[in-house]
Amino acid sequence: MRRTWLGLLCLLSTPVLAQTTDPSEASNGDFGAKLLTTDDPDGFWREWNQPENPTVSTTSRVTQARPVYAIIVFHDCRAGADGKCKVTAHFDITDPDGKPYDEPRSATAWSEAPAPNHNLQASLASIGFRLEPQDKLGRYEIKATLTDEVAGRRLTLRQSVSAEAEQAGGPAPIS
Repeated sequence: MRRTWLGLLCLLSTPVLAQTTDPSEASNGDFGAKLLTTDDPDGFWREWNQPENPTVSTTSRVTQARPVYAIIVFHDCRAGADGKCKVTAHFDITDPDGKPYDEPRSATAWSEAPAPNHNLQASLASIGFRLEPQDKLGRYEIKATLTDEVAGRRLTLRQSVSAEAEQAGGPAPIS
């Protein structure tokens, strides 16, 4: 199922100390984030880098022919004495049986100044997921833990994707 996502969620700009009812978004004080899954990472970055509000394509399904990429957007990291944030991301994926899928990954999400005026930033860290022939069909969960190391704040974001079989006449595999 595809949906077009315009703007970037009003809830992200609301400072709250709680997980929202949507597990793909969370905030802790002013620090907030949302985990998005897209099957068009080039389109995401092309839209993201435009001066206007981006319209990005998101998806909740993955196939062998269409991998998905989990990208975090966030706001209001705290700058350290050097004027830069230190935000890290840790990604885990679980398979339909709830078992770990592949190895967890960690990376620097942001190490520059925070965006001005509470604007959203896209994390430099992301993870891709391609369904392999031996993988089970069903619900996979992508979990991202985003940590503002300067402020000592941590957010946990979860997004599910449904692994589905290819449909006859579907798109050709990406090589």
